[in-house]
Amino acid sequence: MKDPAQVAQSLGITPAAVQLRLAAVGLTPQDRESLRAAAPASAARAGEFLDSLYARLREQPETGAHLRNDAQIERLKVQQRAYLHELFTADVDWEYAMRLLRIGVVHHQVRLAPQWYLATYAHFVCDHLDAFFAPGADPAFAHAQVQALFKSVCFDASLVLDAYGRSRETDLWAELQQRSGQSVG
Repeated sequence: MKDPAQVAQSLGITPAAVQLRLAAVGLTPQDRESLRAAAPASAARAGEFLDSLYARLREQPETGAHLRNDAQIERLKVQQRAYLHELFTADVDWEYAMRLLRIGVVHHQVRLAPQWYLATYAHFVCDHLDAFFAPGADPAFAHAQVQALFKSVCFDASLVLDAYGRSRETDLWAELQQRSGQSVG
């Protein structure tokens, strides 16, 4: 299954279901506003963060095998920079959810295991903690921002992993049908 709209339909993900997921993780409009306040600091550190992230990914045999050349990595950094901006600034709505489903579909197509998606999110959270708790930051507000970021990445990961799993399930089912048809004929 390669179309995010089909994935959404097969999973029962509707605009109402997106709102239920947001409520389940407790992600509120106030949380999103607190992240918007951190967007400039995130943007200022994005280059350094992405260089570090891709250096780590290149060191791992499974992810390093997907990162073939510097031009590809630069293209992926552009995409990650756009996602990072959205993570901190976007309205979490139906269009946002569809973009996340597309990420899951693409990761399945390139056969990048879900563990690497989650590892990347761990870096998204951990590598931004210093920016939240910079000297002079209000500790209570920084704490709220960390909670908002964590809720946001959990929401995002839930959609991406659902799409990944449904895409994998569909491919396995098609493979079984193909094998079954070959053995009968």
